Amino acid sequence: MIDRVEIAKKFIREQIRGRDDIVGAIVTGSVSRGEEVEPSDIDMSLIVDRNGEGHQRGGVDIWQDGVCIDAKTALEGDYADLEKVLQNPFRATQINDGLILYDPTGVFTRMQKEVRVVFMEPKWVSMRVQFWLERARKHMSGLRESVEVRDPLGICENVGEILWGFTSVPLLRLGITPSSTRALVQLGETSAKLKESICEWEGSSKMNADDVLAWLALVSGGVSLTDTSRWGVLPTEYIVKKIEWMASNDLHQEAFHMLWIGMGEHAIDWRKRGDARIRSKGSELAQRWLEGIGWEGKVVLEEKQKMAKALLKEIEALAENLPSAGAPASI
Repeated sequence: MIDRVEIAKKFIREQIRGRDDIVGAIVTGSVSRGEEVEPSDIDMSLIVDRNGEGHQRGGVDIWQDGVCIDAKTALEGDYADLEKVLQNPFRATQINDGLILYDPTGVFTRMQKEVRVVFMEPKWVSMRVQFWLERARKHMSGLRESVEVRDPLGICENVGEILWGFTSVPLLRLGITPSSTRALVQLGETSAKLKESICEWEGSSKMNADDVLAWLALVSGGVSLTDTSRWGVLPTEYIVKKIEWMASNDLHQEAFHMLWIGMGEHAIDWRKRGDARIRSKGSELAQRWLEGIGWEGKVVLEEKQKMAKALLKEIEALAENLPSAGAPASI
């Protein structure tokens, strides 16, 4: 397999040569955990020394040596205080898992050591879990409202967000960082029953690889309504290649799961657009998606909501029943 760490080091060297504000670089995501697969990208935080207001948190998206690099800019001040780091669910997880490749002063290495000491303390585990639980609850209400008015964009948006919560809570409580590629695999390794219930709810339990590739064509085609180069925050080319690889490597349920979340991201984008034509076309595409995967009709949608409520109760129970430190990773 391609050595993504070496590619990351090369990229960081190039960035440092081209700018003078980088004070740290941390590889995050699957590469930092040694869980990357053939289509994996390289997630990275480029930390800059601008602590004042007005700095735009941009990033760099680039293909290098056949690998997609998703490098986001972060501020040095974001890592100045342990409490501040731990209170941010994303930043805490990233620095805990992170592979620090550039740290000339040692400040980020020291912060990582401090974070790792307390990362699995109940207080901080609960905070990360509750973040995703509240997000799921919020979008459960949104799903109910969208079903009542038969809004296909709203249904897609809320289901996509709920799925993030349904997979993240059970894994985060065990100290497992959810993977965009392997979240369902990870869940199956800890609770096969819960995974099966989620797959039944979203519809992936009835899908095969050919089904997923057919739906990929529909969803990726919808990108042309806005920007053909982007799929949410990532390049479309990368997402399409990743889902094609998953569907061809006995991960078609996981691929369909990604498609659901992707459809939700598209729906959010289309709903925000001021262009009525884009919103109308997006709504039509969302309706085609819902009809095709069996999420259509009053009876079906009512049943889907009942299933979601039952799943939410399971997730809530898990969020309240955190394992003790050192407990085995099982639900």
